[in-house]
Amino acid sequence: MRYQALYKSPEVPQYSHLREASGLSPKTEEAAAIGLRNSLCCIIVIDLENDNEPVGMGQVGR
Repeated sequence: MRYQALYKSPEVPQYSHLREASGLSPKTEEAAAIGLRNSLCCIIVIDLENDNEPVGMGQVGR
């Protein structure tokens, strides 16, 4: 597998899916959108061999 990290904010559905897949508590769409909008930095990790599917993320909040 080949991965690439991008300085990019995930879309709300991607963010919600990755949170739940990693065992974190779910957020409402509104809460997710607010959190992403107020982030200082976001990184998504994509799988280059699987249609650039997001497989991980990192976020630094305010």
